[in-house]
Amino acid sequence: MKNDQRGFIFSLDATLAVLVIMMAMAGVARVGGPELVYGQHGYLRLERYAEDALGVMDQVGVLDSIIESIATDNDSAAMEMARDNLLAILPPEVQFKLVVGDETVYLDNVYPGTDNLEWSNLFESAEERAVASRVTTKRLAPLKVLVWVDTRLPSNQVQMIEDFIDAIDKPTWDVRRTSDEGEFRTYLLSGIGGWSPDAVFIPDSLDLQDATIDALIWNYNINHGGVVGGGGFLYNNQSYNFPFFGIWILPPIDAKYGYESMHIVDHTHPITATSPEYVDYAGDDYPVYEYLFLNPLTGEKATPLVDNLAYWPGTGGYWWWWFYIDQDWVALTARRSGIIAHGGIPENTYNRTVLFNAHMAQSAMDGVGTGEWITLAQRAIEWVSSANFEPIKLYVWRGGEAN
Repeated sequence: MKNDQRGFIFSLDATLAVLVIMMAMAGVARVGGPELVYGQHGYLRLERYAEDALGVMDQVGVLDSIIESIATDNDSAAMEMARDNLLAILPPEVQFKLVVGDETVYLDNVYPGTDNLEWSNLFESAEERAVASRVTTKRLAPLKVLVWVDTRLPSNQVQMIEDFIDAIDKPTWDVRRTSDEGEFRTYLLSGIGGWSPDAVFIPDSLDLQDATIDALIWNYNINHGGVVGGGGFLYNNQSYNFPFFGIWILPPIDAKYGYESMHIVDHTHPITATSPEYVDYAGDDYPVYEYLFLNPLTGEKATPLVDNLAYWPGTGGYWWWWFYIDQDWVALTARRSGIIAHGGIPENTYNRTVLFNAHMAQSAMDGVGTGEWITLAQRAIEWVSSANFEPIKLYVWRGGEAN
């Protein structure tokens, strides 16, 4: 045999040896294989059932409806909805348990049947369970909104504010109004009767006491939740420079310079995402405030068109006026939460704030841009509120039904 053939013969021998070993291993695998394979595939199939069921309920809006029912204290409707849909989606031999919530459990007894004790025993004794989960950012408890209604304002303006609050109120909200500044301050500091706001709405206001502004900024906005404020409120209390809003208020322009609409310039933000490009405004009837941005790092004023620096509020819309088409003034701003420091004020992490001019509400109550202004106000309040990230878990297992 030639020298150049020896390598081939050695390689062939080695290959045959490997094949023999692989055949032996395959024989061993076949001896105990079916149970192992069934176990692996059985669990994977259970996982798929759980994932697919939650996915379908999410896509068709059932999960949102369940959350909305819980938020409005209609747990029985949420339970029935979840049970009916899971029975329709899952195979008959697959049992289930749906849980909504984590530290606070909002729903924990959704089984194929109504005998919770027996179904709970079946769940605990199941040899094999799979679980799928989703996280909802929708509130599972009513959104608690505190509204300051300043009765020192002209009576027609107070009535407008009251009407606007009625218009924006939602079934999933718990709204409290107050015109008592001491009571308002107590809500900001500690709550009353276990009720503390998730969001504060100040559509308009004259000057407030220093203690109230301190409670709003240094206690509430830093430690608890977000604030939606109107231009009059900021203008009449601007000695604080409102670092947590990040804007500087100029005196209102005369009504004869009325703006015609608000030009929405950010269709990616949750507040303005689905708004039309222009929202009509009764500009001939109501003056508006003009705003400059205040650089929170230096305290310097800047033009409203420069809004892309760190910690500056994002602009959702500008006032649009045909006469000064190139001189836009911000009409709606949204400042994200973050650390802000300027003018000798120490660094603090503020929660979200939104500038929402009360004159928009006046326009809405006069029938101009009504639906759009109401939607913008609702989204602004919901955006500044603290979000709940609650899990929705679906457990599935194979087994018999309860008696």
